[in-house]
Amino acid sequence: MVFSSLKQSKDFDPNGRYIKNWCPELKNVGLDYIHDPWNMPQTHQDKYGVQLGTDYPEVIECLKYTDPEVAKKQRRDRIEQNR
Repeated sequence: MVFSSLKQSKDFDPNGRYIKNWCPELKNVGLDYIHDPWNMPQTHQDKYGVQLGTDYPEVIECLKYTDPEVAKKQRRDRIEQNR
């Protein structure tokens, strides 16, 4: 099973209250990008007053966490190695 923090966030905090509480720099971000602010186009960054890389960190590219197929393959590989 692959745990998706993005899916969990959308399912259990659809309005982004938890995110806005713990990431006050995102308090003005609308529902369209509150769960994945790293995907905000520049026009939305300007609109919400959040500049990626300045006010909020750039996304860390880690396929293990961002691509479910990569995570599944890595898990299969670990299982295979342990046999």
